[in-house]
Parts: sequence; structure tokens; C-alpha cells
Amino acid sequence: MSDFILALETSQSACGASVYKNSKENSESVLSKDRSHAQLITTVIDSAMKQIAKDFTDINAVAVSIGPGSFTGLRIGLTVAKAISYSRQIPLILVPTHAALSLEVFTLLPGLKNFIIAQKVNTTEFYVSRYRQSDMGLRAETENVVMNEADFKEFVTETDTLVSPQNWFAVEKYVNLSSPKPSFVAEWALRYGERIPYTEIDNKEPLYLKDFVIKKKAH
Repeated sequence: MSDFILALETSQSACGASVYKNSKENSESVLSKDRSHAQLITTVIDSAMKQIAKDFTDINAVAVSIGPGSFTGLRIGLTVAKAISYSRQIPLILVPTHAALSLEVFTLLPGLKNFIIAQKVNTTEFYVSRYRQSDMGLRAETENVVMNEADFKEFVTETDTLVSPQNWFAVEKYVNLSSPKPSFVAEWALRYGERIPYTEIDNKEPLYLKDFVIKKKAH
């Protein structure tokens, strides 16, 4: 078996996969269509495999972005990752979505010393994480919290760059990113991830942060 891992990213509208060994030897496939993760995930996995001429026998672990993010997207990504882990009898690596995105920002935009990653939960709340860069590397000050609009506005300072899919409050420093590339999910998994044996994955769940309630239609 080779040293490649398969990484899945389904936390937002994009659905992506990466077959990854290192920053030079990898492939990536991403498709974006709202509420279509179930239809797209096998396509992006197959595409990433074909790009680098690998198949499941070459994979020694599967990594998946576990949130925060879309309830349905996270559930689909983790379900597929668990199925691959169990069927191939390889470890599962759970990757916090904001942590993977912070690694992408840290790698591609090293000039950003202070940045906040934010995503909408609903019309009034946000998933929020704050990171700071220094000579010691990247450090999380606040990670994976839910804030209402008033608290979030107060949380963002003049020295922060907002990393998000939309500049909701027209802040001066803004980077348009909504989710990590699957290759950075893979890179985070290789650097920091815990390899969970396939025999111990049944109770693993996405990082939802919020309790989602299915509303019944009024009659």
C-alpha cells in the first residue's frame, strides 16, 4: 500500500476530493452545486483518483472535513468516509473545517497576521474562529463558536481580516473563501490528524455546534 490518503470536503456548497501524498504529489477535484453532495461525491472521488492514476488499493487512510458547516453536507461526507474506512479497513481522520481553512490561509496568504473565519449558521448567527500568525506559527485564539450578529460585529477589530464567503458588514480587510480545498484537508490530516482505527468509527459525528430541528409544515 502506498502513502496516499483520500480527503473529502463537503462542509459548504462545494464538494471536493483529493488524493494526497504531499504538496507535490497529489490530485484534486471540486464541483459546486447547492444541495448536491450526494450526487457529486462519487464523481469527485473518481476524478481525483484518475488524475493521479490511483485507486482505493493505493489509499492508506481517509480524511474528512467534519465542520462546522452544512448539516447535510457534513453528514454525507462523513458517511462516505466511514464507508470507505470500513470497507477498506483503513483509518479515518477527522479534520475540523476551520482548522483546515486556517492552514490554507496561513500557507497561501502569509501576510495575514490576524484573521477571522466566519460562516453563516442562519439569518442571525455565525460560526466563528479567530487565528493569529507569528514567528511561532499559527495559533487559534477562538475556535468553532456560535455568535449572534451583534456579538460578531463587536468581535471583529480593525486589525482583523475577515475570511468568509461574503463580506456581510463591509469590513475593510476581506478574503472571499468559504471552505478549504480538499488538498488542505489532506495536509492538515497528515500534519495533525489522529488516525482512528476503522473498528472505532461508528460513533463519530460531524461538528455541528448547533442543534438542528426539522420543522414540520403547517397544515
